[in-house]
Amino acid sequence: MKHRTLEEPIAGRSLIFRCGGVGVNVSVAALFTVVVLVGCGNGLATQSPSAVTNAGAHTSASRSWMDPKATAENLLYVSTFPFQAVPDVEVYSWERRELVGTLMGFQSPQHLCADKAGNIFVPDADASRIFEYAHGGTSPIATLHDALHAPHACSVDGVTGDLAVVDAGTSGDIAIYRNASGNPTRHYDTHFTKYDFCGYDDAGNLFVDGTNHLDRFRFAEIPKGRKFLTGVNLDADIITPGSVQWDGKYMALGDEVGSSVYQFAITGSTGTEKGRTDLEGGDGPVRQFWIPRFARGHVNPQGRHIVATQFHFSRFDFGDVGYWGYPAGGAATHFIVGPDHPLGVTVSISPK
Repeated sequence: MKHRTLEEPIAGRSLIFRCGGVGVNVSVAALFTVVVLVGCGNGLATQSPSAVTNAGAHTSASRSWMDPKATAENLLYVSTFPFQAVPDVEVYSWERRELVGTLMGFQSPQHLCADKAGNIFVPDADASRIFEYAHGGTSPIATLHDALHAPHACSVDGVTGDLAVVDAGTSGDIAIYRNASGNPTRHYDTHFTKYDFCGYDDAGNLFVDGTNHLDRFRFAEIPKGRKFLTGVNLDADIITPGSVQWDGKYMALGDEVGSSVYQFAITGSTGTEKGRTDLEGGDGPVRQFWIPRFARGHVNPQGRHIVATQFHFSRFDFGDVGYWGYPAGGAATHFIVGPDHPLGVTVSISPK
């Protein structure tokens, strides 16, 4: 069984645990930690008393599906990497946090990204392809081939529409597809032995993190119009490379070990720390985060948030997807506990 279900996780009400369609009511006290049996086995996962959303499950595992009404909403996409089931990309309503669709047909969907038009990109490492979906769509509108490579993470340049894809394989590189199409130009740096994430700023400069031959964090930039990576020295110690994303003012860099997101002002080859967002609670270290930037005039009832996956390499610890205030951080405002080993995350802004 892939999903486990929680309903009514509110003080004074009951928690319903379901396994194989059988529900068991458990009383919930005013102050509590919910312990959930996962996969009907012996593994345990804990959740804080923050609001917890049931991810639900769809009866069909053979094909992609989407609620027709979902196209009118902002959508949260989550790639999963289950140990005992088929990987997929699950789609949730951003505001309602309810499962509204599932995309199928991947071998190993990795870390996701979205462009300003609401299209999302799914790097599929084992298939050596990057799939593009329209907002709320169930079939790819384009497929990019990355032969002999393992696409791992991506970012779209909001200025040009170019797509950058990080290859995390043993002969890794950064592939840039002009206007997210055609054949890529490839960029290498001998100071990197592994690339992890990439992100464009608002001027079309691309930033990349990863590790060097000593397995230590490394950060670099491909300035707009240039071909080579330039090392960037940061005045904060990041242990394990995490997401890289422009937050509208600073470059935000994640540290997977600390479940923290740092904000840096980049000037030349120097990055100056301007703040840090600690993502507290949840089940596992933060793997990928996404900071949605809603269109001016759009009313987002939750305020400004960051959403992140917490991924476990354990068969019995599932992980979850959390919402936090940004840049305040602290305790999560909400968790989605349904995805089975969530890995990648992005938010598609509705064009409607």
